[in-house]
Amino acid sequence: MHLAPANRRRAFRKLVTLLKPGAWMAISFRQPEPGNLRSMFPCHVDELEQLARIHGAFIERVETASDELARTGVEWTRLIIRLPDDGTGALPVIVISF
Repeated sequence: MHLAPANRRRAFRKLVTLLKPGAWMAISFRQPEPGNLRSMFPCHVDELEQLARIHGAFIERVETASDELARTGVEWTRLIIRLPDDGTGALPVIVISF
């Protein structure tokens, strides 16, 4: 993941505030390879699950996938994070006129 651990909580909060109730976002990441020159940090599903819970969301789906470029030793983790529907979409609109 390219986001340092110290910045993840704030970044996650900003992303979740963009979601409407019932909406979801997808996140995919891979673990850094030893010797990789790009700036990457380890990330784990448990950490993202905790961030989701702190911000009122939940992980709906987790899957792992091999690399689509067929690089050996590269595996991706994909998550669907959902913000629960608060039910306001099901309420009727009440119009009051004076």
